[in-house]
Amino acid sequence: MSGENWLRVSIYTTPQGIEPLYAAVLGIGIEGAEICDEGDFLNFLENNREMWDYVDDKVLKEKKAPTHLNVFIRDDEAGRQQLSKLYTCLESLKNTGLDVGSLDIKI
Repeated sequence: MSGENWLRVSIYTTPQGIEPLYAAVLGIGIEGAEICDEGDFLNFLENNREMWDYVDDKVLKEKKAPTHLNVFIRDDEAGRQQLSKLYTCLESLKNTGLDVGSLDIKI
């Protein structure tokens, strides 16, 4: 990744939508993603109360964000083509009838 510019693309979904969304992005060749699920993080804190003093406020704020999937796409022509495929893929996913949420994108 050194020397290359990358775009972080956040795709907003529901907790139930994480798995189908991740499968869809893998299907178009985007490898690796960061899952941000507020419910999982809050559950972790609830079950590990002794760790609360060690949670950075910035991390806590980020993890309280709505459930989303972050993927990383190169900021070049190939990345723009991949981003175009992503938009098409998300439109198809919206039409499956699954509870995937808005699938809004933030770059």
